[in-house]
Amino acid sequence: MVELGDLDVQVRESLRARRVKIAIVSPGQIRVTVPMGFPTAEVPLILAANRPWLERNLPKMPGAHPQMLALAAIAEEWRLTLGFPRQEHYPELHLPHRDEVIPWLRRKAEVQLVPILHQVSQETGLSFQKATVRHQKTRWASCSGQGHISLNCKLLFLPPADLRYVLIHELCHTVHLNHSANFWALVASFLPDYRDRDRAVRQAWQYVPPWLGWR
Repeated sequence: MVELGDLDVQVRESLRARRVKIAIVSPGQIRVTVPMGFPTAEVPLILAANRPWLERNLPKMPGAHPQMLALAAIAEEWRLTLGFPRQEHYPELHLPHRDEVIPWLRRKAEVQLVPILHQVSQETGLSFQKATVRHQKTRWASCSGQGHISLNCKLLFLPPADLRYVLIHELCHTVHLNHSANFWALVASFLPDYRDRDRAVRQAWQYVPPWLGWR
């Protein structure tokens, strides 16, 4: 099996084959049938030569449409294509494999979300020692007893109001490392509607593309 970006390319030898035949058998799978004894090392070159045909026909397969990454927190939309880049109206994120999406999101969050955290820190007067970006499974963010705030890269998908609530919530933990009445009073001093925001954030997983995984 040969990998072509996010696609699986299966190479099969056939006694009946007189020439190389390329077939799209599913949105993520290409079958290349070659005559017996055909040098498989030439398959990538043949696929490259047939790239225009693959680009035209892969999007027509059910479920083969590129994914959209709607990063509401920073008002950006990216069209994610895996394998072959395409020219579209949206900014295009071209990655060879889907496994590289999370590392890209982490880098994006480090550049975009950490400065926003610093800005909210200055606005509220609540300081922190360090900020890191991770890919947590069940938390939007966390704060340690040393004032280290960890942000989930998937915060990029949240609406700005929800993102701001999460940041203020964690900054308040630098003062009260609990969910006591004093903690919620401090949150309320910055966000009088914090209860509504808290409920919204608990449901904000819906903004994350299901194929990225959540919980």
